[in-house]
Amino acid sequence: MTSDVPISVTTRFSFLGLSGWKSEPSRNPYLLFEEKRLAGRLYLFETVALASLAAQTDPDFHLHILTSDQMPDWALERLHEISVAALGPHRVTIDAKPPGRARKFHRIYLQQAYGDQRIAQMVLDDDDGLSNDFMAILREKIAVALDEGKLPDPGSRHFLSFPKGYGLVHSHGQTEIYRHTYELINLGLTMLGQPGKSIHSIVHQSGPVDIGYTAHADMPMFLRSVHHLNDSRVAVTHRWVKVDDWRAEPGFEERFGYVAPVIEGPPLHAQV
Repeated sequence: MTSDVPISVTTRFSFLGLSGWKSEPSRNPYLLFEEKRLAGRLYLFETVALASLAAQTDPDFHLHILTSDQMPDWALERLHEISVAALGPHRVTIDAKPPGRARKFHRIYLQQAYGDQRIAQMVLDDDDGLSNDFMAILREKIAVALDEGKLPDPGSRHFLSFPKGYGLVHSHGQTEIYRHTYELINLGLTMLGQPGKSIHSIVHQSGPVDIGYTAHADMPMFLRSVHHLNDSRVAVTHRWVKVDDWRAEPGFEERFGYVAPVIEGPPLHAQV
């Protein structure tokens, strides 16, 4: 059982404005658009986020990238180049907007693109990745949610959460893989319903609890990057379990194999 509900992936790339980020660069254009920082973010976007989308077994989704109209021309051109190379010109929309609220710009895009039809909004940060079967599994879970009556009327909303994933940690000159589980995490979080509200307006740890959610913790579904350029407060904790040999990790190469060059290549700081 699968669903034909449109899947809209939303990514913020070096957006200057109110978007939920806590880091100093997210509020300071001089830091946000610094050349080495942008080069590092573009590297991660291309080799992790876009690579994971290009690897999807179900390619029926659209990527919306919200970025800043103040970003240097070279970086905006590179963003277009790598996005189109990964997904083609018809599966990606790049919105370069002035400073403002991310949720407002995203909501306007959704309403223009989808009208009042029911959609699935899914968050993917620009340095994170998904398992290559994420979209296929998501479609199955959407169908189950609809069949179970999770959206009883046109104004209803429901969240799908995927708690299990991996940390892709760039630190001390090497890259390591960790397992971790969080009941509600922004990675792969999906909101079902009409596009009158942006998922960027939802606090991911409390919004799904208030609105209603279903967690699917059957298997790891995402890669969460940890590095010196992070915009969110994320760190390895006691809840993270190191994977000593990622090639021996069941299903990792099959479902996350696109990231092998990043793990085996030079550390992130060597790329910027």
